[in-house]
Amino acid sequence: MALRSDAADPLAGLDEADALPADLLWIESQGGGGEPAILHACAAAAARTARVGIVAAGIRTPLHHPLRIAEDLASLDGLAAGRVELALASAGDDASRLEDDLAVLRQAWSDEPVEHAGAVHTFSGVDVHPKPHRPGGPPIWLEADESAGSEAPPGAAASRAAERGVGLVAWTLDAARLYLERWAELGLPDREARIALRLPWGEPSSPPASLANALDGARVRAERAAAELSVSLVGIYTPGRTEGAL
Repeated sequence: MALRSDAADPLAGLDEADALPADLLWIESQGGGGEPAILHACAAAAARTARVGIVAAGIRTPLHHPLRIAEDLASLDGLAAGRVELALASAGDDASRLEDDLAVLRQAWSDEPVEHAGAVHTFSGVDVHPKPHRPGGPPIWLEADESAGSEAPPGAAASRAAERGVGLVAWTLDAARLYLERWAELGLPDREARIALRLPWGEPSSPPASLANALDGARVRAERAAAELSVSLVGIYTPGRTEGAL
């Protein structure tokens, strides 16, 4: 879902999130769409929920320093008692930046100082605090932008997500299938592969009346996709404007 600061109640629906048959609440940065700052929205969600996981989605690392992301997400994870996850927007063709950002995030969330010399970032002896509540830090997702007009090569982000052992936010079944194939080629444990399918619910200006209504129809489509991909469970990701998605 996307929280909007220009709505009558930007937190509408959060109180029912824990009671829904869902494990993750996706809160996406749309960019210029009237929503509050993404981490502020996630902090509000953490305060209004106790069970459901909270995904800070749509964060673009070229616009945010990885050490700042690491600090902010660790702080949020502490407030949410380990319920936070991070979904990075696709970095397009810049694989070296993605490689650096992921390496820095993971080191920053470890018990050791950051020691990294990469194509984009270089750090020596940087000790990042606070540390996240969850050991190893929040799980990470990478969005595979296969939408019309995307400059990324088809399947590039899906392959990168598998190669780096992170979850995939897929726009198409083809991207999800490429991710699973690459995951299997690398010999990674099947149960650790994570896919969220991006399903549209319409225009951001007219979202469903409730989070429960948002799951209607999307659940059937996700089950159909899961059967086609031969996986037991597929995530449902439905925030904002998603023309051309599944």
